[in-house]
Amino acid sequence: MILNVGSGKARDKVPPLFSVTGGTYSYAQSVAADGKVNWEIALLSGSNATLNFTRVVDAVDVFLVGGGKSAGTGNGANGGQRLTATNVPVSSGTNYAFTVGGSNGSTSIFGRTANSGSGSSGGIGGTNASGGATRGGDGAYAFGASSSLIFSGRKYGPGGGGGGVNRRVGGYFAGAAGGETGGGSGSSQTSAAGGNGTANTGAGGGGGFYDEYTYTASAGGAGGSGIIIIRNAR
Repeated sequence: MILNVGSGKARDKVPPLFSVTGGTYSYAQSVAADGKVNWEIALLSGSNATLNFTRVVDAVDVFLVGGGKSAGTGNGANGGQRLTATNVPVSSGTNYAFTVGGSNGSTSIFGRTANSGSGSSGGIGGTNASGGATRGGDGAYAFGASSSLIFSGRKYGPGGGGGGVNRRVGGYFAGAAGGETGGGSGSSQTSAAGGNGTANTGAGGGGGFYDEYTYTASAGGAGGSGIIIIRNAR
């Protein structure tokens, strides 16, 4: 049975009813003094999964992040693309297909797609004394605000850190940190592999380490998976 609680301000004071099939999610809400309910659904995983609202919701805002790119030797990889759409109309009883991109994968819902590797830039690998490795870019907040109900303060689509190098001339140069939640670089000879981007941030992987003395290289880190955050239209 579909429950219709009317329209306009009456709907503002009830949480959504919804189901997710074939994927995982998290839900949070807050209630204002006037009874208005603000809510968020974070879709954390799923490939050709579905979201279905079983209580009428007029419209939603949606924030998508593609999966971060995996890094190779040296440079860190870019984070996933960030895409925001507001006042997207939705209907009750409709199965909305969605995919949350893993490493190197795209994220999509409501006919919108955020691609992998089109977010903040990855850092540059270490090269010489005057130009060491650089940090990856930090990414951006969901809906432009740090006060999200889910994963408050988290930035999305950051780049991975640039990798380190042991040069035949000039010696060892450490890698750099990733952007916030981005994969760290291969920063030492004993722990050379680039770090993986954090899951559900679309973070780029950290650059791997290269040793010119042994002509060996470590792989860079994998990109972090993307995310979809849906909230009541505001």
